[in-house]
Amino acid sequence: MNNSEIIKQINELFEESILNLPDEDILKEIESNSEIDFKRHLKHIKKLNTQAKANLQRSTSEKAKEILNDLINQFGKSELLSRLLKQPKYQELNLQFFSKHEGISNFDRGSTLIDRKLMELIRELKEEIEDEEDTN
Repeated sequence: MNNSEIIKQINELFEESILNLPDEDILKEIESNSEIDFKRHLKHIKKLNTQAKANLQRSTSEKAKEILNDLINQFGKSELLSRLLKQPKYQELNLQFFSKHEGISNFDRGSTLIDRKLMELIRELKEEIEDEEDTN
């Protein structure tokens, strides 16, 4: 017996070993076998997914905070605030922000705007991470 004949026989054995059962029969077998606890496994998988999402959110938030702190250290809070407000995409925010909060101090305005920008950076980083995961 040569190699090709051996391979053919092995292939035939594999084909014979494959069960071609309809889905209904498989479901009946699963339901009748009480030893299998799928709910427990499913609960564990959901728990792991929740933990993974929480870790991803935490890491995204930490990255955004690092970026924001680097920008604050590089420019200072007031300079960063003025640079952000000069950008066209923040002009609408500038008008809305200052018209609604006229009675608060400049420091509070800056802190509030920095917090908003932090949340926006976190959102952008999260989207980038999700896009990277989708491509992988």
